[in-house]
Amino acid sequence: MEVLLVPARVIRRSSGRQHLMQTEGEACQRIPSDKDSFTSDSEITVIERFITSTSPRHSNSNCKDQCDRLRERLEQALVEREKLELQNEQLLKQWEEALEYVTTVQKQLQEEIRRNNELKNAQLEMERSQWDSITISRGTLNFVAVIALIIAFYLYRI
Repeated sequence: MEVLLVPARVIRRSSGRQHLMQTEGEACQRIPSDKDSFTSDSEITVIERFITSTSPRHSNSNCKDQCDRLRERLEQALVEREKLELQNEQLLKQWEEALEYVTTVQKQLQEEIRRNNELKNAQLEMERSQWDSITISRGTLNFVAVIALIIAFYLYRI
């Protein structure tokens, strides 16, 4: 906001100074008296207010030059604002895509964790069932049967 006032102080002629002081006074009258909202306004709004507050009926070349410079700055600021808005939209789209990706990956990870837990539980059940049962091979079973027959035959003979 100080940049707007600097050209008014640079002018050397007293009539130009008086004109600018009058213009500044008119601008101050048109701007709301709330100082907090004035200082919090964006630079574009301040430039727009200053441009609209300058009186076009005066033909002072310094005023026109200043108005032209301010209009150029306004146009540049508007172009910058459009670029920033476009950039903001692109960043929002990227953010939404990243959020969707993270959500998808999180679901896949939760599914993988669930499957992993199911496999661990199944493995624990298998280990428990192995401890509960005894596995005997056929050869061992045949050997025990033969010994049982021999003992039975021996006991029968006695």
